[in-house]
Amino acid sequence: MTCLPAVRCFSVLLFFCIFGTDCTPVGNRKLDEEKDPDFLAGKARLNRLDYSGAVEAFEKALERNPRSASAHFELGLVCYQYVNEYADAIHHFRKFLELRPNAPHAENVSQFINVCKQELAKGVPLAPITRKMQQDLETLASENLRLKQQIEFLSQSLLEATNRLRSFPSAGLISSNRTQAGASAAPSVARSVTPLPAPGSSTKFLVRRHVVKPRETLTSIARQYRISPSRILAANPGLNPNRVRIGQTLNIPSS
Repeated sequence: MTCLPAVRCFSVLLFFCIFGTDCTPVGNRKLDEEKDPDFLAGKARLNRLDYSGAVEAFEKALERNPRSASAHFELGLVCYQYVNEYADAIHHFRKFLELRPNAPHAENVSQFINVCKQELAKGVPLAPITRKMQQDLETLASENLRLKQQIEFLSQSLLEATNRLRSFPSAGLISSNRTQAGASAAPSVARSVTPLPAPGSSTKFLVRRHVVKPRETLTSIARQYRISPSRILAANPGLNPNRVRIGQTLNIPSS
């Protein structure tokens, strides 16, 4: 005999305890509800662990008979145990209690409702977020993004400057070091000299200007100059990437 999971066994046992097998009017209604083809399809899909299909079948059973306590009960269990739709589970459990208020295990169903409420409460913030707080959060997020873009731009610029410095000719400095070493009477240990720019000089980066044309976007402009959109944003503080206007002049850093 195949063993069902513990939760499934509990669901089956509770179902039989609530609905029973008597011949009372309630029992007769239960038997009629369970003969519904959509209800039977839902049970079959539930046995195959097709939870979304089971929900769909039980909902069709309710469309045929909105007062089907059996369908409400099964939907409540599926939403509670398998798909974590706690609000839907509460709705169907409550409908079941309305239709079967004197069910032997109605108290257990009420406990299911309380557990579902607790699960929903976990996603509720401890304090309400005001409009001002939401605006502040959005401003901080925007500022954080802008700072990240500037850091990326500065890091790229530093790398380019380092590569340019390494490419400068250093023959004159090496020759000067050799002359000073030959003129000295005492032996000296040769030291490597790192070439530096002359005092007062600065490394200039090529910054181009681009006037935005119709139908151009930040992405298309970045693709045109073969750079990332974040570098254009870093070179244009305050630029809104979603509001690039026609005729607006943008600073385009070197690629």
